[in-house]
Amino acid sequence: MLSAAVISYAGLVGSFVASVVASRLLGVEGKGLFSLFVATITGLSLLATLGVHQGQLFHVSRRPEWLSHFMTNAVPFSLFGGGAVAALYFLGGWALGWTDVRALGVFGVIAGLVVVPVTVLMIFQRQYFLVLHRYELAKVAGTVAVTLPLFGYVALYVVHQTSLDAFLGAFVGSQLVCLAVFQVPVQRLGAHGGGFSLDLARQSLGFGLRQLASIFCSYLMGRLDFFIVAQYLGGRGLGIYSVAVSLAEITVRLSNEIGTMLYPAFSGRTLKPGQPAAALRLVTLMAVLAGAAMALISGPLVQLLFGPAFAEAVPALRWLVVGTVAWSTTHVTWTYVSATGRPAIGVLVYSTATAVDVLLNMVLLPRLGVIGASIAAATSYIVAALLFLHFFRRTETCSLRQAFIANASDLQLLWKAARAVAGRFGRLVGGSFVEVQGAPD
Repeated sequence: MLSAAVISYAGLVGSFVASVVASRLLGVEGKGLFSLFVATITGLSLLATLGVHQGQLFHVSRRPEWLSHFMTNAVPFSLFGGGAVAALYFLGGWALGWTDVRALGVFGVIAGLVVVPVTVLMIFQRQYFLVLHRYELAKVAGTVAVTLPLFGYVALYVVHQTSLDAFLGAFVGSQLVCLAVFQVPVQRLGAHGGGFSLDLARQSLGFGLRQLASIFCSYLMGRLDFFIVAQYLGGRGLGIYSVAVSLAEITVRLSNEIGTMLYPAFSGRTLKPGQPAAALRLVTLMAVLAGAAMALISGPLVQLLFGPAFAEAVPALRWLVVGTVAWSTTHVTWTYVSATGRPAIGVLVYSTATAVDVLLNMVLLPRLGVIGASIAAATSYIVAALLFLHFFRRTETCSLRQAFIANASDLQLLWKAARAVAGRFGRLVGGSFVEVQGAPD
């Protein structure tokens, strides 16, 4: 799992460099509109899954005989669900004159209609790798998806085509390439040929719809502020805020990856008592260290990478880091609660935190600008973290010390894992590559 997390962090580097390049070439306002497009695609893609991707992961983890139906079921959900949701939002929004849609232009609408179904199917691909316990392959797929656009942006710079439409085209093209590339291991791994399973679809949809409400509320808590900031402060304000968010979320990335990989283990009930609390302790420790480092270097980091035009992002970033450290714990606590068959709890927690975020934004944005948005977001993250911790402790029956304070055995385990990962990647660099041969027993 730690190896997979390291791969994912390589993707973080790629996506971060892509964000820097986009900021430099598009400017503050262009970066804001591009971030609005990406945030919109993320939200629509999650909505279009209907939660079925998580439902299939949950049920196939418990009933492996359904594995041969996983991707067969995924295709119609992706094409029809993704196409319908994208059409409703982009075409309906354009017809109704929504500012957030009209700001993207005609080409942005076309790009959105194409990329949403593609993104949904890519989500199913990664879930398929996870259910096979091919964590590293799942993270390679995610890493390529966020890194590949960088090469398109650099190519646009070389040919002097740095308009917003050109960047949108490069982003869509990179996702199409990524989908095609990872369809190859999808066909090679696992069991196929089972045909469409109505039973799996029905049960996955039942679980997924309950999970979807939580997933989408989570998205709203994390990205609704982009749309609010765009309404209050315009493209320039969103450009500043999006840079602060992208940097602050670095502190959450590792916990997110670990939580994603823990879901099958939590669902399959393969962990021993006390191990979920140990995972929470380690995630908290790593988040605190990452958050402290980010707060210390935030000033020179923004100046060096993004330039003086984005200087206002520094104080916003420092406020956000306080919240993202707390938020990192939810990738264990919420994953645990959801995997034990209680996804509806997420609706309660995320909707509460979203309400806090919206209310604080309405009060603080007109007075404090981007900093107000950061304070609102940080507060909502802390609220969600505390609520999920409550439900986690009720099930796991652990004290606050057991949940958060790393002990000697935790540090020893972390050190051994880090050494093992370093050794493994050293062998890979030296040329010892392992060929993918099939799913694990």
